[in-house]
Amino acid sequence: MNDIARKPLSGLSLHLRSWAGVALPARELRENMDFGERINHILTISQIVLFCRRPRFSFDPDFSVDGERISGKLLCRVEGKIRTIPFSLVIPLGENEKSFVLAPAPHNEIHIVDGQGEPVGKLSAHTLSQRPEILKQEPWVNDLEVLYAGNVYKEGTLSAFEKVRSNKALQELLAGMRKALPDDDIIVYAFEYLPYDLIPMLGALMPQGLQAQDARFLSTKDHPLNEFQKTCMEQAALIEYFRPIWNAPDKQVNNPESERVFQSCEILDFSGVVIEISTVRSHFRLYSRTVPPMHHHMNILDLSDPVKRAEFFAIAL
Repeated sequence: MNDIARKPLSGLSLHLRSWAGVALPARELRENMDFGERINHILTISQIVLFCRRPRFSFDPDFSVDGERISGKLLCRVEGKIRTIPFSLVIPLGENEKSFVLAPAPHNEIHIVDGQGEPVGKLSAHTLSQRPEILKQEPWVNDLEVLYAGNVYKEGTLSAFEKVRSNKALQELLAGMRKALPDDDIIVYAFEYLPYDLIPMLGALMPQGLQAQDARFLSTKDHPLNEFQKTCMEQAALIEYFRPIWNAPDKQVNNPESERVFQSCEILDFSGVVIEISTVRSHFRLYSRTVPPMHHHMNILDLSDPVKRAEFFAIAL
């Protein structure tokens, strides 16, 4: 190790950008789920997962049907207060579909029935709440509060959802969230990240003074990050940005291997991190207690200062 050339910080920053994402309520996670070739591929290469909360919806019992038109109200609780969203929509019926019937309490589904009154399909309150007509009327419906930022890095072809489903610690975390937030749906949001770039941030994150003389770093160009290191850097940067309340020390999922891999990145010579996460292709907006709802988030982290660098690499994964 002593023979490896050391150098000062380079002035280059690590640029981490999300590309695609897939979201699903945690209660709908099942074994061997098939979403089609494109979505399955995204889930296979996604290593970052966010656990978010969104209001849980049900239907008001005062529900009416007129042919293919259904009318009623969506109900949810936000900060303990009931909110209602009226709707009146035409839902085309298929060949064997004759009418609509509200499911029994807790009224979270509408059943599509055949001529004998037997269910042949369903429309959940969760699904209806995401229709364009609803979102145009009430855009807050798809604002997701980021509760936890994690990684499910593992070599192989398992999907991100299957990794969450089979991870005991993450399942315990989800159970804790459901117990603490009974009025909400917990959403598992898996993200694919692009290969990282090294970019100059002239005038912003260029090392100054004595910091530039601290020749203890390894060249990131000569020692590129592997996929696990990149994933840990993404997770840490998202934790630093969103400050999710379920990443707090009293709630965190202990992952010693991720901690070790993350801390191995500290010796590399990048002087900053630019993290981006986008939900532009979806209807969702991410937010947290410290970050407002947006479709696209970007944060620039200055790691050229020794104190800030130490604080960043002290983040628990």
